Amino acid sequence: AAGRAVLEAAGLTVAVCADQAGRIVDRLLRPKLNAALRFLDEGLASAKDMDLTCRPGLGYPEGPIERVERGGLAHHYDVTRALFEVYGTAAYAPARRAVVAAQRREQSHR
Repeated sequence: AAGRAVLEAAGLTVAVCADQAGRIVDRLLRPKLNAALRFLDEGLASAKDMDLTCRPGLGYPEGPIERVERGGLAHHYDVTRALFEVYGTAAYAPARRAVVAAQRREQSHR
């Protein structure tokens, strides 16, 4: 309650969740981004067409591929790998494109 009061006094909106690994937004969004990346690999549609479908169809300001690329595929890998290690849920297993991006990042840091 004290922490909530301090944050609200600072003008922030506070959402409360259980003490578990992963932020609410990551627990909800990362499996959807993984699915979009897997569908892209399967050839379901182009990135442009998936994004075009999701923007008006779901009311999103950007499509899933645009979103994951803006945030960085290597960062997506880091988050999904951490969630997968904690929960072991297949939906959190890093998508192939994220794995490749993380490998490229590691190679560039050598």
